[in-house]
Amino acid sequence: MWQPIETAPKDGREILLQVELRAGIRGKQLVGHYLPGGHCIEDHPPIDAGWYFWNGRMFDKASKPTHWMPLPPAPNAAQPAQEPKCDNCDGQGSHTLDDRIEQATHLDSFALTEKCDVCNGSGIAPIAAHPQQQVSRDDVKDAERIAELERQLNLCVAASEAWARSAGANAQDAERYRWLRSRPLNAISEGGVFIGKTPDDVVMNLEDADAEIDAAMSTPKGTVK
Repeated sequence: MWQPIETAPKDGREILLQVELRAGIRGKQLVGHYLPGGHCIEDHPPIDAGWYFWNGRMFDKASKPTHWMPLPPAPNAAQPAQEPKCDNCDGQGSHTLDDRIEQATHLDSFALTEKCDVCNGSGIAPIAAHPQQQVSRDDVKDAERIAELERQLNLCVAASEAWARSAGANAQDAERYRWLRSRPLNAISEGGVFIGKTPDDVVMNLEDADAEIDAAMSTPKGTVK
């Protein structure tokens, strides 16, 4: 049963997502998980909070999830025990109100529904209603450990990709500087891009440019040198 995205789990588990648009096509479904963002590995750049693929790549802005549902069991996998349905909504996740709206020419009956407040829209009876399916504390702890390991792994993958993007940007900046520092000294008269210093009105390159830039970077902010 599809549920509003606001109710989706955000603990790193993989779920099926209905998105607004994917590759220009509406009504597509994707498998993904939510990551809260932040730092995963020391000295790595933080990642953004949002929905991610299994490989740590973030959904693009057009692929905005609107609904979700749990993933179906794998083929030939052992089928889980049938969950008892909620008695309050008969397993529907909502129940019909008895409201009727009188119109000008006739009386129509409108099926107005609201989410079941007992099962919170899941259609499954609360655990207290089926104690025969209680899970042992060890099982719960094992499941929590696995979920936490999966969450940490997903964060690490996403942080690794973010670090790779940052490293690529740094390499591009270094390439730009190497090109700029090798510009000829006559660039000021011939025209073009060059490194200069005021108020001395001089053009610099190579080691002279390196030394002047290092000195300027070591000067405290607000100090004129």
